[in-house]
Amino acid sequence: IIAYTSGGILADEYKKAGAQVVRFDTAARMDIIAINKLIKLIKARNVDIVHSHQMRYDFLGSIASRLSKTPFIFTRHQSISDYPINYFKKTIFLAIDSFVAVKLADRIAAVSKFIADDLKAKEGVPEGKTSIIYSGLDLKRYGKDIKAGNIRKEFSIDPGAPLIGTVGRISIEKA
Repeated sequence: IIAYTSGGILADEYKKAGAQVVRFDTAARMDIIAINKLIKLIKARNVDIVHSHQMRYDFLGSIASRLSKTPFIFTRHQSISDYPINYFKKTIFLAIDSFVAVKLADRIAAVSKFIADDLKAKEGVPEGKTSIIYSGLDLKRYGKDIKAGNIRKEFSIDPGAPLIGTVGRISIEKA
């Protein structure tokens, strides 16, 4: 089961793959009322493990999981200390994350060693609570018809120039 916010671009893909998708919108970043909605959802669907991917949902999910006695895991994709926000907000976010989600999580998945080390150094995550699970992409599913010659032609790249492909997410916090 996937609890997903409205407007999420992957909801249809999840449904096609056979997942149950439940709409789960929150009124604010730290919507305390949403915790009760999550607890009801966890109990009604007999959820075995709650897994979240974003700080707001780490906060909500950790509390709902603890209150419903359900194991909780979250994945950290970037360091909160690197969020492009002012110092005051960052300090509050780090405190909330450290004293709620990190403390209540049964396990934390980090997408890199850097993120795992940052969690330990800046949020006090105990040794052994974090596992590194690198992001993966099955390249065989994409670009079957892409050939270097076509790309060079489309973008007027000299045949002798190096051609390097990369996969990534472009976002402001990586600037």
